[in-house]
Amino acid sequence: MGIDTTLQGLKKSEISRSKIVKTNSIIPLYWSFNNYLYSNRVRDISECRNPESVFYLPIEVDTEYYQPGHPITSSEYQPSKTLTVQHRLIHEQDADILSHPDSADIARHTLMTSGFSVCDYLRLKGIDCSIARDITKPPLPILRIDLYGYFLLAELYRFTTDEFLQDIDDIVLQKHDKKSSIVQGRRLHASTEVMGGKQEPWVELPWVMTINGQSFRVRLSFYDVSAMTGCKGYKELCNLVGQDIPFKDNFTKEEKERMDVAYIKRPVDYDNYAKGDCYSYCALLKYCQMYYQVQKDLGLVKYLSAPRLTVGSTVKDLIASAVKIKMNIPFENNRQLKEYLKYGTSRYLRENKTSSAVLLAKVDGGRCLNNRPTDVSVKGALCDIDIKGCYGSALKNLPLPLGRPVLIEYDLRSKENCFQTLRQFLKKFKKELVPGAWFARVSTADKYILKYPQDFLISWIPPKNPASLATDTDYQELDFWTDDNIGLIKQFSNQVKLGVINSHFLEWLETCCSAPQRKELLDNLLIDCALYYPASERVSTPEEFVEKVANFKGGNWCIPVHDKKGTRVIKITKECHTWLGLELGDLIINQLLEERSKYDKKNPLEKAYNDLFKLYTNTVYGDFVAPYFDIGNVCTGNNITAMARTMAWCMEKGFHGFQTITDGCMFDLGRVIHKTDRRLTALGLFEAYSPKDKSQFRFRPLGGADEISPYVEDGRLGLKVSQNGETKSLTNKEAKEWIEYEAIEHLKNLFPGLSVVNHYILEVKEIYDSCVYHGSANYLPSIVNTFLIHKMRSYQNKPSEVWDLEGEQLIKVLEDYYPALEFLTLLSKDPTRVSRGKTYLQSKILKTAQYVKLYSSSHGETKLFPGCNYYEGRLLREATLSQFKFRTFEQWQSWEREFKKLLDETGQTYEQFFLNKDGTLNYKKLSKTLDELIRKGYQRFSESRKASKNRNLHREYSLHPQAIVLSKVKDKLAQAQNYQAEDKPNYE
Repeated sequence: MGIDTTLQGLKKSEISRSKIVKTNSIIPLYWSFNNYLYSNRVRDISECRNPESVFYLPIEVDTEYYQPGHPITSSEYQPSKTLTVQHRLIHEQDADILSHPDSADIARHTLMTSGFSVCDYLRLKGIDCSIARDITKPPLPILRIDLYGYFLLAELYRFTTDEFLQDIDDIVLQKHDKKSSIVQGRRLHASTEVMGGKQEPWVELPWVMTINGQSFRVRLSFYDVSAMTGCKGYKELCNLVGQDIPFKDNFTKEEKERMDVAYIKRPVDYDNYAKGDCYSYCALLKYCQMYYQVQKDLGLVKYLSAPRLTVGSTVKDLIASAVKIKMNIPFENNRQLKEYLKYGTSRYLRENKTSSAVLLAKVDGGRCLNNRPTDVSVKGALCDIDIKGCYGSALKNLPLPLGRPVLIEYDLRSKENCFQTLRQFLKKFKKELVPGAWFARVSTADKYILKYPQDFLISWIPPKNPASLATDTDYQELDFWTDDNIGLIKQFSNQVKLGVINSHFLEWLETCCSAPQRKELLDNLLIDCALYYPASERVSTPEEFVEKVANFKGGNWCIPVHDKKGTRVIKITKECHTWLGLELGDLIINQLLEERSKYDKKNPLEKAYNDLFKLYTNTVYGDFVAPYFDIGNVCTGNNITAMARTMAWCMEKGFHGFQTITDGCMFDLGRVIHKTDRRLTALGLFEAYSPKDKSQFRFRPLGGADEISPYVEDGRLGLKVSQNGETKSLTNKEAKEWIEYEAIEHLKNLFPGLSVVNHYILEVKEIYDSCVYHGSANYLPSIVNTFLIHKMRSYQNKPSEVWDLEGEQLIKVLEDYYPALEFLTLLSKDPTRVSRGKTYLQSKILKTAQYVKLYSSSHGETKLFPGCNYYEGRLLREATLSQFKFRTFEQWQSWEREFKKLLDETGQTYEQFFLNKDGTLNYKKLSKTLDELIRKGYQRFSESRKASKNRNLHREYSLHPQAIVLSKVKDKLAQAQNYQAEDKPNYE
């Protein structure tokens, strides 16, 4: 009988309303697997004798564990100790529990003894099963064990023991076979490279499992549903798809940290809770049912497919299906689709390893800049405003280009490249540039310093090997984005390095720049590389595109020329550059938005579909900028983000905003920029916070008001708007609507030549009466001294332990310490007297990539393993360079070197030079001083110190008051966890 193998069958079976039926069959193996569904169940083990056959054993897995002892105080500390392993065959109603050998002394369930919990579980179900190691790969049929679960990294090192666990570890570390891997990216997945370079979703272990007398070689495959819908947890996923898990709330967060106590003292609650986590497969099937309905709603039933295990891949398939329908490409013909799309993908461009075209493979992100770096604690009528549907709005009006773009590229290895200036480039090619279908990377010449500063263009210093740019999946493995994976992204006011330009930049150049600045940029920005789909080659219908591509006849020539001028090689390339632009709004965005509106989010029966359509809509942008999808397009991606950065620049300058973060900023409603009778230029708006000529603008309240002040109403803020002697009180809702209208009108008045101000709609998130700003994107807003949210990059928003020294002994002095919140709160009270940070512990889950590094650095001696928590000792770093605008890359490099040197030698940076007599930090003076020095062009802070002139600056150095405590904590943690912690100071 078997489970239906088609999504149509899934629909008919109506799994979302059905019950799982417990069967009496004792052989849980299947012949066939398709789209997470299994069929043709093995009825007798004698069917499994063919050594070339593959059989499937689908099974759920989950574990419970706890951490004994404390890494600083307890000699009994272990990173993790497993209590139980739970399994459920997919056709069974309930899960069963096995006790892990780690907790044999308190076991009240059948003890796991075989070394592989699946074997013990099958025995528990009455099946004769054994397992042994055999490295010879005997001629036996294959048994692929498909493990289903939520965040399977937590289970990876717990369902095996002894030599079987070592085999898993060897694959994670790739000790013996580089073609097989188990990696935690967005989800845990296994992969093996087979003949022809194809990647299969399994790894083969040197194991032989015998079931009812028949032996099998064993492969493992992981179906981790944790990234399937973007849900933050197993409970949220089950709620979305309608999977009942009644015992998920049996324990509080604190009780879950000591599950060993619950195992002994509350056995019934424990067992119900543990079994309840074994329904990921049921949730997956119900999600398949929902996805089928989504495809039906979008008119994609013709190209019906199962969802992927990550939401990005799922939406990629939706887009691909929509393109295939538009282009009349058969469902199975992925090759033709890839051929039409591949030339604009990051993957294709990264293959040009010696050409500057590789620099086009990256999509630049949003604008992130502290526009007023010396403003720390601000009071007033503060508005947090965003671009509504920022990336989605841009997508609707941009084309998805099919075809081969024209590339302007140079040899990265050559010193003889003759780059065009921006003026030369535009003179030759402007008529071929279609808005939204081109972009270029530009730089100033190496030794040229711009006379007129700008902060519109963002610079990128690529990694040493641009072809190895990290993918979005890789980012999941990294704590920080460093020079070694994506390079440095920074704003330099008097220099540009590989900045992205497109049509929106040309509008800004033409309408916002003064004539001298425009001339300087046109003549001194050099085209490093460019990509464009030529206007003259554009076609309007799929039929015309397919015909022209099919009938094109070209040729490539390489002609050496030897004459009196010397030897030169002329290369002529004639490829097909016919292209078709599919409007993304018509292709899929508008449909997603329309179908979402049909499901009422207030109706419990429809809310799940409303949420799902919203998720898919928001994911479309990510798919176009992701560097590993064949559907992605770097031109589309860079035009989306460039459009958003342009609008963010308008908001930042027009509102005199504080920090700009991707799609919004916060600003003072009573102090925005208004034009005078003089022309408002980008140069005039540059660093408007600093003392200089402000003849081009004045600061006045928004909307022509004389005064705007906040007032409290039911715990939220309304506004009192005074104009021409009259004061009008607006409720919170009315105030937001008023701001949204006046704000966009204000930008249209300031920047009439920029098309983005007519494209976007603004949305007010909230109104505050005070806020603290730190770094480039750290903030703490409040309403009547009530702090609602706080953001501080790289600091976790969860309680931490604080440790200090009592004599020579480390003691815990605080349980619930929030380092970022405390620091930002202190800034709000008095930024001139800030108490120094405390040494605290931060715990993280160890991922596979981090484990590989730790294993290597500890020579294999670490106690840590993937999926367990590990601890780091940390100190909050008050000073940061991220909020300041450097003139050149070389200036930033010099300050960064000094910053790191001070940190290495003293445990702190510039804070030590701005201390009050009582040891507190004058942060306000620190930020103002650093800003002034950097703007004046100082190459490092030490240049401003008299002692530095005599090379005696080190005499002014002082250790951070917690430096010794931090050092002892790190040593203790390294000793307890058997590894040398990577010394990563916590600064931006």
